[in-house]
Amino acid sequence: MARQYEGKVQLIGVAGRDSVAAMRKFVDKYGLGFAPHAADPEGKLWAQLGVRYQPTWIFIEGTTGKATLEFGDFEGKALSDRFDALLAA
Repeated sequence: MARQYEGKVQLIGVAGRDSVAAMRKFVDKYGLGFAPHAADPEGKLWAQLGVRYQPTWIFIEGTTGKATLEFGDFEGKALSDRFDALLAA
């Protein structure tokens, strides 16, 4: 999805409650190095944002700055539909 929406939607991975080395291993294993990632080893950012489990998505509308927190996987076209809605806003 990051490549499909490159230049339109910015995806940022935040690895929480683990080491930077573990995050890098995950990024390398799944070929995610094309997107920026941040480490939150102590889970402080996760706690501040209300992240309870993975996956969690935080959608931020670029024009309004409105943030929406959503938990769980997106199936089928649900994620691309969500990105399209953000772009249309």
